[in-house]
Amino acid sequence: MFILFSAFSYAQEPSAVFISNMQDIHNANELYADFDGEITSTTWDRDYVLIEMKIEAKNVSLGVAKYLVRQERFCLKMRQLDSRTMVFSTPNCKREVLINGQKLTEKISYQIFVPKGVTLISVSSVANLLPCPSERKSLANENNETKENNTTTKS
Repeated sequence: MFILFSAFSYAQEPSAVFISNMQDIHNANELYADFDGEITSTTWDRDYVLIEMKIEAKNVSLGVAKYLVRQERFCLKMRQLDSRTMVFSTPNCKREVLINGQKLTEKISYQIFVPKGVTLISVSSVANLLPCPSERKSLANENNETKENNTTTKS
């Protein structure tokens, strides 16, 4: 992961952190972006995805920002649903953070560069809508076990 920091101060205006992350998409042709925040996308002639995150927060020092990065607050997760579909998310951004007893208020925006011919779909909670293949098998097994347990025999 490639990380860029901007200057931070204790001023009232928001401070910003910039994080860039390049991801190989393994020939996927459909990408789901499960991010809270503004998403803009651009197509390009490369064969990988570049996701640039801009995080703005008030009254956050550079030290606190580095700490949040080290704690993987802004860690990008990638999950392959099938051979042609992938989901990108930042699940740790959904957790509440308190700094000196105050809730961290941040505004995150995403600029996503996508290869030509690849569809980018912006959704929220996509993990609940599209389980990965192993989860599909697990759900199918659970359904079969439930059906077997609910079957009664009459005597």
